[in-house]
Amino acid sequence: MTAKTKRSERTRKADFNMTAFLGALFGAPFLGAVVSVPFAALLTGSIPVGFIIALYSVLGGGPLYLLFGIPVLIYALDRNWSNPVVLAALALATNLTMAAVYLLVAWLFGFDTDTSWSIALVIGGYGCLFAPLWGAMFGLIYTQIRFGFGLGQGRIAS
Repeated sequence: MTAKTKRSERTRKADFNMTAFLGALFGAPFLGAVVSVPFAALLTGSIPVGFIIALYSVLGGGPLYLLFGIPVLIYALDRNWSNPVVLAALALATNLTMAAVYLLVAWLFGFDTDTSWSIALVIGGYGCLFAPLWGAMFGLIYTQIRFGFGLGQGRIAS
């Protein structure tokens, strides 16, 4: 066996399923919002505020999720990393990197410091809560659509 064969066996490409990808891509933020409502309501002491926080997470984080999440998720699935824990960690790392890059660009172009820190804290703060949740939900939805919804039939692969 050559070195090239060994490498190709280790980094075997996964079968990419576009239907599962799109279902998980758009389903993860909404499922994450539904899951987060009780926790947000407990933290704030108000159910309507919990709904507002969950709605804001989808409206505020959705465009960033699509812009940065699609390439990262395609990269991860191309390497057969569909495990929800791996995708949650990858989503968190992407979110923190995005906030750091925003601060660097704001500093380089001389944006207002208070505003820049506020925006970065919103991106990083809310994102640190919702990015891993959405990454894990993406992994769960993707594997269930990809490998079957039956109890015991779906698998969570790394």
